Amino acid sequence: AFLKSTFERLQKFYDAGLSPKDELESIKAKYHLSLLELSQNELKLANIQKEIKILSNTDFKVQGNAFLENPQQEKSQNYEVMIAKEQINLAKESVNLAKAEYFPKFYIQDN
Repeated sequence: AFLKSTFERLQKFYDAGLSPKDELESIKAKYHLSLLELSQNELKLANIQKEIKILSNTDFKVQGNAFLENPQQEKSQNYEVMIAKEQINLAKESVNLAKAEYFPKFYIQDN
């Protein structure tokens, strides 16, 4: 909004002969560059929304600081991740078992 109003104001000054052309062209270039960046960001947002729609098979509209909650996160975990966690737990237990071999053993007898 600021660049647009500045551009329009300088255009009026230039038309009246009160502003140099290079200043007008500089503001015009900045204005159009900001429009290009805005369009690129809107395109990125649209692509992200499209990808989310494809991945989740749900259509949604972003409202403010909305975020998706996943109450069944544990169920939706990748099986490879779950297998890796179990392998880590198994390796830890193997280490504990190996350590146990070196601990002293006590036998209690009731006579």
